[in-house]
Amino acid sequence: MENGKNDFKELVYARIQAMPDGTNISIGDSGTLTKTELLKHVESGDEIGQKMIEVERAFFQALKDGSLYDYAN
Repeated sequence: MENGKNDFKELVYARIQAMPDGTNISIGDSGTLTKTELLKHVESGDEIGQKMIEVERAFFQALKDGSLYDYAN
């Protein structure tokens, strides 16, 4: 199970790396975070990093379930 968590963390890290430079994301009351800041948080596994992983997991689950497509239509 731990290996799966690390694999997903690496996937999230790679997705953030693929974002254009200058990308900013707001997560809760943490304010606006730059791409570099997001990468540091995901790598460290702190509260913000865990939240970003949780958001990505929900996104992929919505893709898998088809609910993302249902919402768009």
